[in-house]
Amino acid sequence: MSFYNQVQGGTNELTHNKKVKLVAAAVADELNYVKASVSKMPQSEFKGKKYGKEYSVYLPDVGTVHEGLTASPDDIVEVEANIKLQNFNTSCTLDAWNDIADIEDFKKEIAVPKGQKLARTVAKEVIKDNVFKNMQAVVGTASFGTLSDAAAALNELAVSGEVVSFMHPTVMGKISAGGLANFISGQEAKDIYGRNYLGQYAGAEQVQEPLLPTVTTPASCSASIALEMTEDSDGFEAVDEISGTNLKAGLVFTTGGDLKIVDQSGIETEQDVAIVVLSVNEAGTKGKISPLRITVEGKGKGNPNAWVKEGTTSISLTAGLEANTTYWVGQVRTKDCMAYDSFRFENLPGSENEDVSTVGGVTVKMSTYGDGTNLTKLVRLDCPFASGIWDARSAVGIYVKKV
Repeated sequence: MSFYNQVQGGTNELTHNKKVKLVAAAVADELNYVKASVSKMPQSEFKGKKYGKEYSVYLPDVGTVHEGLTASPDDIVEVEANIKLQNFNTSCTLDAWNDIADIEDFKKEIAVPKGQKLARTVAKEVIKDNVFKNMQAVVGTASFGTLSDAAAALNELAVSGEVVSFMHPTVMGKISAGGLANFISGQEAKDIYGRNYLGQYAGAEQVQEPLLPTVTTPASCSASIALEMTEDSDGFEAVDEISGTNLKAGLVFTTGGDLKIVDQSGIETEQDVAIVVLSVNEAGTKGKISPLRITVEGKGKGNPNAWVKEGTTSISLTAGLEANTTYWVGQVRTKDCMAYDSFRFENLPGSENEDVSTVGGVTVKMSTYGDGTNLTKLVRLDCPFASGIWDARSAVGIYVKKV
């Protein structure tokens, strides 16, 4: 058995910062999904947070607007949105690195393969946790029309800032084959997203993302949502769960136009809410959804993100996808709705630590730990981060039937 931290030696030549940068660069190259993001929790606010947990950001309450001279003050309702804290690491013994004498060998044999593995693991986890956090959904074919419909659904909410569309390479290949010239190339976006960037179309930067999931629907499924009206009858208690049969993550349910979106400026829009299942229990009878804060038309109750007509007491849900069908899943969203921050861990006693390297917003830290029994060292690379879509109104799910 190896016991690390039993001995300490001098600084090892393989922990030069330029080598850590190579790993960080390899990681950053694979994280296109989180490149379209903003910082919500810098390192200075990281203390006190726990690995594997979530921290909260708060959605502002825009209140209501009234005509005339008489003021009608609103209660301020703070709404929490959860951002998940995680760390992924990769490691090896120093023996595997001692034989590597120059930077080129290090890049080819260590930095690129380990960095890519680390990055794709991080990206897959972040995508799994966030790709279904959409309040609208477009079901279509692999066509420019589907890209346009998804971008238009988002623009109907008067969102601001950069819009990015992520789709499977296979789907993007089918679309671009029908008219690659329709994409408008932008050098700045190409520099950000690299080889996976196709160009801009319908006001969105179009990016290929091979780690996006597919969803296969069951032969049958059903879902229902329970509404509990507030005491003043101006709205309903927040809902983040549905009940049903054969539920699974990624399924979409529609409301027949009974439930519509309140945009981030507090305006009641005509855009229909799509209820997307985020996760389910083992039996498939309970499903988590993006929280719904439903107000009655014209009331603006409780910092709402959805509204119903006066007199509504219940909402019926209908499956939005065909039974026994596999769909490629994509997403169009604003850059601003995705929070992503990279951090550094504190040094542990008895370890040799390389200063962290940050490339493209991705931070990687290298640490070494001595094994006095075998005269080797454990070398590990850590990539701690926080990520999450904090407002599902700024994201639209795309479902393309797999044929």
